[in-house]
Amino acid sequence: MTYLGMLDSALFLLFLDRLLKLTNKKVFLIVDRLRAHKSAAVEEWLATRTDRIEIFYLPAGAPELNPDEYLNHDTKAAVNATKLPSTRDELQSNLNGFM
Repeated sequence: MTYLGMLDSALFLLFLDRLLKLTNKKVFLIVDRLRAHKSAAVEEWLATRTDRIEIFYLPAGAPELNPDEYLNHDTKAAVNATKLPSTRDELQSNLNGFM
């Protein structure tokens, strides 16, 4: 799922809803401690779905343990590898092609 702007709890909940629709098995999700991941709305949503999803939080201040950091680095390098995109659509296309 790609999006424009900052991730907030509403967008994270949309992602979680979509994620659960992809499987009928329990999901174990590892996330960092971004405010959107730990909001009251997310905690409430998770509390009603303990049979479907469990979230584990990475330790604070340990970016080397966060695989997202490596993906972000690789993505930025790959998306701009051939040439810098000149439009938002071109950037989105390059990003989707990499992912």
